[in-house]
Amino acid sequence: MSEAFKWVAREGSAAGSLDVGDTVTLRVHENRTTIDDTKLQVHAVGEPILKGERVAGRHALADGEQAVKSPIKFAHVVLKTTRYSEMLEWWQLVLSASVRHGNDFITFLSYDDEHHRLAIVRLPHLKERDDSLSGVEHFAFTFATLGDLFSKYQQLKARGITPYWTINHGMNFSAYYRDPDGNQVELQIDAMSPQTADEFMNSPVFAANPIGVDVDFDALIARFEAGESAESIVRYPGYSPVA
Repeated sequence: MSEAFKWVAREGSAAGSLDVGDTVTLRVHENRTTIDDTKLQVHAVGEPILKGERVAGRHALADGEQAVKSPIKFAHVVLKTTRYSEMLEWWQLVLSASVRHGNDFITFLSYDDEHHRLAIVRLPHLKERDDSLSGVEHFAFTFATLGDLFSKYQQLKARGITPYWTINHGMNFSAYYRDPDGNQVELQIDAMSPQTADEFMNSPVFAANPIGVDVDFDALIARFEAGESAESIVRYPGYSPVA
């Protein structure tokens, strides 16, 4: 893993005390249990490559190649399952989604003006998922406000659906769930503006902990309902935005 994740420190105030040869720790969680602490070595100081993303994944144009436009949006996800009814019920509840078209083989769901954001396909021959294989780790859906996220958490909890992890990532504030097939789903809000999030992800605070800090949604909901502001609740400990 240490070869897969390489983080780049910036010069000046954003670099803090990090220098070439220094290490930071990546902490990987599973069901709120730390399963791996990996020491990562800072390998360069200066303008960050891809602003701290995986160096090995950097894309460069070939000689003479012209830049082309990126997609304008992420459109939808399609899930295949043997638990067709259970998956349809779970996803409609979690996303407050409506059926745009459905039959015994495939159902298209959406929660906005897109024709479908999620499709679920019944394939009875499928084997059970194997979490030891490479593939998608999770996908995320953003709510408009902290109140909306907390309301969804409370609705799902009343129906027996609870997150396996609740965390403040800094740039977003999240609850992680598993659907009936075990797919991992993040429900979140953006906790920072795009500019502040970019600054945060290039800060020594993020370099030292690019995962985040665990939070207790029930305790935070009590504070929120008592009148504490959303800004105060989602504020990331130890980080002050650049003025």
